[in-house]
Amino acid sequence: MRFLTEKQVAKIHGLSVTIQANEHPPPHFHVRYAGEDASFSIADGERLPEVRGLEKWERNIFKWWKDNRCQLIRVWNQTRPRDCQVGPMDVPTECVETEGQLQEPSR
Repeated sequence: MRFLTEKQVAKIHGLSVTIQANEHPPPHFHVRYAGEDASFSIADGERLPEVRGLEKWERNIFKWWKDNRCQLIRVWNQTRPRDCQVGPMDVPTECVETEGQLQEPSR
């Protein structure tokens, strides 16, 4: 089930990656699968402290994060409401805008 205040960023092998609009710090994304939900930092891809669930998928989630960090930052920044306690993230140089699109880092 998705809430009106969340945006689905991706669906990978059944894992649903979402960002919720009105969130607590730090900036993070949610991954849901088979009734489990875990939160990961957008800044470094690490699981948030004391969050449990989806341990079996952690390596896959981290790999996906490395390849999609710029997209996560873009979606996070686009979905921040004015009254959100967590504002937009700084955009790293490797995610600079070109023709209105954030570019993924070169591999």
